[in-house]
Amino acid sequence: MKIIKKVNEGFVSTNLDVQPQAYTTKNSLIRALREACTAEIDAANMYEKMVDSIQMSQLGIPSDIVETIQSVANEEKVHLGEFQKCLKLVSMDLDFIDQGMKENA
Repeated sequence: MKIIKKVNEGFVSTNLDVQPQAYTTKNSLIRALREACTAEIDAANMYEKMVDSIQMSQLGIPSDIVETIQSVANEEKVHLGEFQKCLKLVSMDLDFIDQGMKENA
């Protein structure tokens, strides 16, 4: 899978052939951190869909496999939290999320 998303300056890529580039602005780092959060959510969702598909199948797949894949999905959620922590250190993004949660409380 190759995903390259150019955003003005700085980008995030899963293509290992792409050479890293320095972030030239704080905003480019913030955008990259947001993309990393999105990638972690996508990965967790993909792994949990795998678990659901295995559990629905009649293939007799060992439960150890399901548990391992679910564990990997849970790790992606931990990674999401780590990237959110980084985002909070350089941006007000999470403050806006907190504000939105309070609006409908």
